[in-house]
Amino acid sequence: MRLTIPARRLLRLLLGMVAALHVLSLVVNVVHRRVGAEPFPHFDWLYAFFDVDQEHNLPTWFSSTLLMVSALVLWHIGTIAVRYDRHWKLLAAVFTFLAVDEAAQVHEAANTLRDTFDLSGVLYLSWILVAAPLVVILALAYLRFVGHLPSRVRTLVLLGGGLYVGGAIGMEVVGSVLWDSGPGYDSMAYALSAAVEELLEMLGIVSFLYGIARYLQEHHSDSEESATSTRTVPYPRRYAPTEAAQPSPAG
Repeated sequence: MRLTIPARRLLRLLLGMVAALHVLSLVVNVVHRRVGAEPFPHFDWLYAFFDVDQEHNLPTWFSSTLLMVSALVLWHIGTIAVRYDRHWKLLAAVFTFLAVDEAAQVHEAANTLRDTFDLSGVLYLSWILVAAPLVVILALAYLRFVGHLPSRVRTLVLLGGGLYVGGAIGMEVVGSVLWDSGPGYDSMAYALSAAVEELLEMLGIVSFLYGIARYLQEHHSDSEESATSTRTVPYPRRYAPTEAAQPSPAG
């Protein structure tokens, strides 16, 4: 795998897409909650297609695609890595699951705990009870792995993970309180909390993808320089054969 687009240009492109999606989502939410759909034909379809809190729509497909692209990059790095190759590949599997979950909402199955144990308030979305311990276990298992990363890549990866978890779990708690005991789903407060949640998740994925893209780009750059050096100087200079001695001119 070779990146045909510089990592910085990829970052600008993805950030522009994230901004565009959230502007569109904010517009349709304001119209939906403040104006109503009556003056606008087919508005219900537009609202469902662009709202970041809806499922099976453009923002969902965008996030799922980003996660799957991250999984592919992680797997490729795992196939060429000298150290921690299994860690890279396990992360690829985790991101593949996250991509599928983003599109199919697999984690919603864990919300049956809510009815079983009569949960409410902060734990109204009870899948958090399952996800939080898994996040802690994964973080502890990857301490050494994160420590071996180059400093810039490590910063981007940690920033991405923090933003994603903060959105997926932290803001989900806020949303669950608003949903269960606050103003409810149809309020602008809930819409804004959902927008912040999705924004943090998307920015987290973008930061993480940018970090591993830089890692892959720098790895290929180092590999190419090494290959070029090997072709130019196939063996150390001290072992280079000496030229045949030329007879000295007669004096």
